[in-house]
Amino acid sequence: MPACTIAEVTRPASPDHPDWLDHRRLVHLGNVETIGSGEWDTDPAEDYRSEAANTNMHVRRWLARRGDDALGHARLGLQLRDTEAAAELTVFVHPDHRGQGIGRRLAEAALTAARQAGARLVHTYVTTPVFTEPSAVELLRSPAGHGVVPAGHPGVRLARGLGMALGQVERVSRYELTGSTELLERAFADAEASAGSDYRVHLWEGGVPEHRLEAMAALVSRMSIDIPHGGLDIVAENWDAERIRAAYAEYAVTHRMFLAVAEHLPSGELVAYNELASPAASPANAVEQWDTLVAGPHRGHRLGKLVKAANLLRLRVEVPEAPYVITWNAEENQPMLRVNEELGFTGFLSEAIFELAL
Repeated sequence: MPACTIAEVTRPASPDHPDWLDHRRLVHLGNVETIGSGEWDTDPAEDYRSEAANTNMHVRRWLARRGDDALGHARLGLQLRDTEAAAELTVFVHPDHRGQGIGRRLAEAALTAARQAGARLVHTYVTTPVFTEPSAVELLRSPAGHGVVPAGHPGVRLARGLGMALGQVERVSRYELTGSTELLERAFADAEASAGSDYRVHLWEGGVPEHRLEAMAALVSRMSIDIPHGGLDIVAENWDAERIRAAYAEYAVTHRMFLAVAEHLPSGELVAYNELASPAASPANAVEQWDTLVAGPHRGHRLGKLVKAANLLRLRVEVPEAPYVITWNAEENQPMLRVNEELGFTGFLSEAIFELAL
């Protein structure tokens, strides 16, 4: 049997290159292993365009091969904004080829590159089935006190073997975009009544109106520091009007973006927002709920529920073929998780975030 080789592969000139297609096949296998289907898949060409459009991160990639067969891959995302000392690591090995040290070799190649690039902090995200205590299997508890993941999961074992520490556990929830909208309509009406006449919801598609860019930048800048971080290091993000404009232009390369934004009428400030991202080339695939934030001084008025419900109702009309929405929330963020449950979201996976100081 030929030896397994680990080699960095450069970004190909087109998305039909064998290296890119091998990478996407491994991503597909990871999705199938995680949720039992390929519903999270994106079109290889769409994924290629998305990566090319991303000005916030430089991506490097490695493939493990035995002969012509791709057995696993590693992806290293090096931050280009806010802090160039942070990186994200993803490693996946075909289930038939685990237990041979391939994942560790891939990870070590990527971590060596991260060190050489000057990164001081690396995060990796491991999606696992949901477990609750008591359990027959060994569980790791988030340092924030909420959320557990199975210690024996292959991705968890690899992260710990690399010296990474569990920093946070997130709940992955889904909202089914089928059936009656009655619960959602009631939730919106309840939140609107709680918010009162001082707040108004704006619905935007694609991006932020020019005259709102500065206000939106001030709100989005809060996202990196206001949300719970468990035991993870916090990296503050700095946003201005130009960065907001550029970000939504990049998102639009591959996604239809839907925003619901709450304005505080007496001050004219934007104080809450919710983002939904529908894959433009695959509208029948899952929609991702990205950021949801309510500015601290305006919490307690049901604004999170208001912007989420407004955006979901609009999505039901604009993308009727979408099957469901998925979202990620820290397990310690109990107020937002309660909002999700009131809207009809149900948890179906856990995601462990591991951190390594280089």
